[in-house]
Amino acid sequence: MGRYLLKRLIQAPIVLFLIVTCSFVLVRLAPGGPFDAERKVPPEVEAALNEQYHLDESIPMQYGRFLLDLAQGDLGPAIKYPGRSVNAIIADRLPPTLLLGGYALALAVLIGVTVGVIGARLYNTVFDHASMVFALLGISIPMFVVGPLLLLAFQTQWRLVSPPGEYGPSFAYLSLAALCLAAPFAARIARLCRAGMLEVVNQDFARTARAKGVPEWRIVTVHCLRGALTPVVSFLGPAVASVLTGSLVVESIFLLKGLGWEFVFSAINRDYTLVIGTVIVYSSLLIIANLIVDLCYGLLDPRVRYD
Repeated sequence: MGRYLLKRLIQAPIVLFLIVTCSFVLVRLAPGGPFDAERKVPPEVEAALNEQYHLDESIPMQYGRFLLDLAQGDLGPAIKYPGRSVNAIIADRLPPTLLLGGYALALAVLIGVTVGVIGARLYNTVFDHASMVFALLGISIPMFVVGPLLLLAFQTQWRLVSPPGEYGPSFAYLSLAALCLAAPFAARIARLCRAGMLEVVNQDFARTARAKGVPEWRIVTVHCLRGALTPVVSFLGPAVASVLTGSLVVESIFLLKGLGWEFVFSAINRDYTLVIGTVIVYSSLLIIANLIVDLCYGLLDPRVRYD
């Protein structure tokens, strides 16, 4: 495992460098600029702004300057937030996004594994069929449909939650947003866990444990659950990526001012430095999450080798 971990740690900066390069080029090739608006900025003012942010230089020079600053941990100034750096904005916006994403992922795993295990143990019953129908709905209905429906029901009709105030969202409101984000992932995890449990629950080791008089709950939780979770862990790597990208939609719907919300508006405002800085943070989180998932996969399945 040590060699595999070292290899992945060497590959990570290379992957991140390629992502940064592609993002920089694509952002610069996009039509428009950060100072384009309905009300045209005077040419002399625009020239001064371009000089201030080094946008009057050639793209290779801008790229070289950006890499030098990045090597020192500086993501540059935010163009649409005068006097603020991208580092400061990300430090301010990242915690709400991590809280929402972590909460949603925990809900997805808890709900999905619970429903999948119970569905497998009650195979071909009403609960099993009903849970798979809800799982199919969770996969089919997009978050931008589920979110407004949840707000309409819990906020407008039943008034059980209130919108975010001066001190941020309440726990109930945050839970509603996390549930919206978690729903499609919980549905997929439930299906994977159910299929994995059905595969292992009747294998030889499970039948041997039953023959020895081991209680059924212990067979399921101790002996079978580990094997049933193997496909779930494989799914968690892409799930983390989807949770992060899904948070862009959910934060916009629920008015949660996290990094996803900031990313959407920085893209609309063509804030080059903030867009690239956000991409770097998201990419770093995804690389780390995929590495952790790959290592956990080997711990769950002894047959996996890292040679």
